Amino acid sequence: MLVRAHRFFKVSFSLAILASSVFGLCLPVRSSAADDGGSDTASTPKSVPKITAVGCITWWSHDAVGYHPAMILRIENSSGQNLVGERLRVQGRFTDLRNGYVTVARKDERLTLLKNEQMYIMLRAPSSFELPIDEFAWPSIECKAMARVGEVGDEGTQDLLITHLEAVTMTDDEARAQLARQTDFRKVVKVSSNSQTSQPSKAASAPDDPPKPMIATAAGLVDKRQPNEKHVNLPATLPSLGEDFYLFEKSFGIPLQIEAAKPATTRADIGKSLTWASYRPTPPFTTSFVGTKSGSTADVIVVSLPVSLGLPESQYLLVAKLLAGKGLGGQLSNFTHSVRYLTSGRSEVALASGAGCHVISYKITGDDGSPQQVIAVSRLTGDLESALIGYASQARMLHSLLNR
Repeated sequence: MLVRAHRFFKVSFSLAILASSVFGLCLPVRSSAADDGGSDTASTPKSVPKITAVGCITWWSHDAVGYHPAMILRIENSSGQNLVGERLRVQGRFTDLRNGYVTVARKDERLTLLKNEQMYIMLRAPSSFELPIDEFAWPSIECKAMARVGEVGDEGTQDLLITHLEAVTMTDDEARAQLARQTDFRKVVKVSSNSQTSQPSKAASAPDDPPKPMIATAAGLVDKRQPNEKHVNLPATLPSLGEDFYLFEKSFGIPLQIEAAKPATTRADIGKSLTWASYRPTPPFTTSFVGTKSGSTADVIVVSLPVSLGLPESQYLLVAKLLAGKGLGGQLSNFTHSVRYLTSGRSEVALASGAGCHVISYKITGDDGSPQQVIAVSRLTGDLESALIGYASQARMLHSLLNR
């Protein structure tokens, strides 16, 4: 009996151990995260961007140097808290997709944004381009905007947007006005998505993934550009060939003097004399003369600049292109040089031409004895150098053009 009882208890004990191991596999096991009242997902929340781009306009911005890629952003404080006094660094990268050339614009300022408040950021590339007349031949530019909020490094960089530069020119004020009328990016997404209900959730308007940090590049957020070479500072509005004298008065004021065209004495003299207007000195121009056959629009423009400005030849050509106007200036060739041996000595001239436009540039001695660089543009046919000699011989105000 004792042997049987011993065997019974031994078998019962083995069955109990087996049952406990089997049922133990079915019991829930609490993780360490659960013990702490959280989960693995909750312990690593997604990073929320501090600012969000909700609007953008891109365009070509023009100044005396040339055309610059530009963009203006409307950004919103999406951090859920006030960003007052926080440092904001924004970088705009403009990449020419034809040759990979990159030019970078930067902004560094202090924020005063309350929660969900918006502001404008304008980014304008420091490098300039020359745009041909045919807009289909303009450079194809990719625009990328990135930002850092606060004193953070690469890990705190967020991509705001990537877009393409529009083939349009306008002023900064015009771009700002267009952005003010532009629909919020998030509203456009909600309307165009078929999966959205009439009451879209707040999460639908936010990006699914956190912004990726900026990959390290050769150019940091510290501007290391070399100082630009000397360039000419022109008036905000510069009239050109073919435009009405009203626009010249808007830029240079009422003419100081007007000389009417001399009547032709022979058939060969017909059309060789023009009516000339002289305007007050307007920096950087020491003198400004405009000749006309009709009496209302400009056919020839002659300006002079002090040689002491130390401008490179490329700036003289830029002035000539601007005076020729958008329709003619873009077709001008580069300067070619020639030398004249005159009774007054050696005179070097620079010549350029295009479809319906001629340019000449040379040095003279101004009325005050200082060296001046003359730039003359004309839309009339014929040799411009010979024509200028004829104009200066007939119009007293142009006599200084003969002081070569």
